Amino acid sequence: MPFKTAFFGLSLLIGVGVLATLGGENGHAQQLTGTLYTAAEYNSYMAASQEKEPQRRIAALDAFVERYPKSSLLPYVYTNYSTTYHELKNYPKTIEYADRLLGLGSQVEIETRLGAIATRSSAFMQSFRDTDANKGRELTQAREVASQGIELLDKLPMPLNITSEEFAKEKTTAKAFYHSVIGYAALELKDYNDAVTHLKLAAEAYPKDPIIFLRLGIAYLHTLAPHYLDGFSALARSAALNGPSKEQARKHLVDQIVSYQQCGCRNLAEREADHLIAAAVKLPEKQSELDIPSAADLQKIRESAGPILDDLQKDDETSRKLWLAVCGLEFPEVAVKILESSKVDDTFEFKAFRSPVVEEMEKAKEPNMVIKVSHEAGVDRLKAGDYVRFHGTLVGYQWKPFLLTWENARISPEDLPPEKVKGKKTTSKKLGR
Repeated sequence: MPFKTAFFGLSLLIGVGVLATLGGENGHAQQLTGTLYTAAEYNSYMAASQEKEPQRRIAALDAFVERYPKSSLLPYVYTNYSTTYHELKNYPKTIEYADRLLGLGSQVEIETRLGAIATRSSAFMQSFRDTDANKGRELTQAREVASQGIELLDKLPMPLNITSEEFAKEKTTAKAFYHSVIGYAALELKDYNDAVTHLKLAAEAYPKDPIIFLRLGIAYLHTLAPHYLDGFSALARSAALNGPSKEQARKHLVDQIVSYQQCGCRNLAEREADHLIAAAVKLPEKQSELDIPSAADLQKIRESAGPILDDLQKDDETSRKLWLAVCGLEFPEVAVKILESSKVDDTFEFKAFRSPVVEEMEKAKEPNMVIKVSHEAGVDRLKAGDYVRFHGTLVGYQWKPFLLTWENARISPEDLPPEKVKGKKTTSKKLGR
């Protein structure tokens, strides 16, 4: 997770160490931000801060605060409280003491404030839940504190024991963490444009973090003017990184493609999503141009399409897009010749042939359609050689051998053979279609 990398990187960068800050010859009182502390205070605090067992450390800090309620060392006490509670995974207390320190403002040096911001932000990212009663306030505060962290990083003086290149790299890493916090908070607050701005910066620094790309994809797709292709790309990247959010990212990607295309066949959106994810695995650093037709594009294809039997048999990009446009649609009055019939449970399945040329219909031996009909009286009387018309939903497409599958079909009543009457022959109808 990015917050771990950034948190430890920031700790290394700012060198938050009470011993380094408070070290003085023989423990004599020193001047800190305009206030004094005694040697007894110093020794008492040091004893508490150096307690190795976290619960005992908390108890020792409690004793210190009770004895020295107005000590000038309280900023460091609050820091120690916050980091110790973080160690104990008591995140509400972590945030409480970080906020106490940050409430002191410029009385506290930048390094110490940055340490509190890092600890608080880490605690927020690990503990926030969408079901929290005060989630609006929590998100707003987290966003504000992380923004303060970015501002303070720009004011942070470079430590003596680090090169300028290392310093710049550590600051970039820390800033990216705060951008991820701001982006997440903005996303939860439904400020999608701001979420995109900050999550993009976080993604640049953490190119292998699936959660950041998941959130970035969601943000792109929920802006006032949705960035669909950018959103699809980010979600595909999230799934391709194969983290714990993989299935969540894939489902969201499929759902959004379905919404974007208004295609009647979800399996086609699933196929498109898997194609995008596979491409993201092969070229993780490159966002290729996506060719995903929108609902408006598919409607134009429907309006301009010729006979779908001819166009779908071409096996090219045109036929692929045509199939997206027509899959899941209902078609009336489709005329076919039945070649074979069978029944599974309550569903009749007819293998049939369709052509605009009558001679081809008459000579047909191999089907180019499978028609599934349920619960319709008289269908059981249909047999090979019968010509019928039906109304059905187009749901399946196979290019080689070419085969279309229809479901929820209804045979035109006038094309159903009449019931047999003893002594009277019936003949198959031929449709001049």
